[in-house]
Amino acid sequence: MLATSCFLVLAACSPLLPAVAPPQLTHTPGAYIEIAKGHFQAESFQFDYPPSWRLVKQAATNSDGMRITLRAPGGGELSMRVVETDAGEDGRFILLAKGKSLLLSVDASRDPSAKLASEIERVIGSIRN
Repeated sequence: MLATSCFLVLAACSPLLPAVAPPQLTHTPGAYIEIAKGHFQAESFQFDYPPSWRLVKQAATNSDGMRITLRAPGGGELSMRVVETDAGEDGRFILLAKGKSLLLSVDASRDPSAKLASEIERVIGSIRN
């Protein structure tokens, strides 16, 4: 009886198996990105955006490059898409370091204010490789 009690106490004090993240968290599809306090960083570019804006990264099933949409509280949007070339596309392009380009398009139909335009220009001005 005493030996059984000692064994149970020692077994309870032994270390547990280390915690392991589930596979869906360690092998997420899509490009690696970091988002923190109004700052977005991807492998090939980064930018700052107003903290009140909503950032949406499109699903990883889009195989034609990373797509990001910034939504202003008033309804305007700034969309960014990494493309291989600037041929055949309409919008503003920013050349990235690895030979690709960042295609920018603005939808201000729901908020045509000057404030939105200046915030979008501030975001665009903060884009860097």
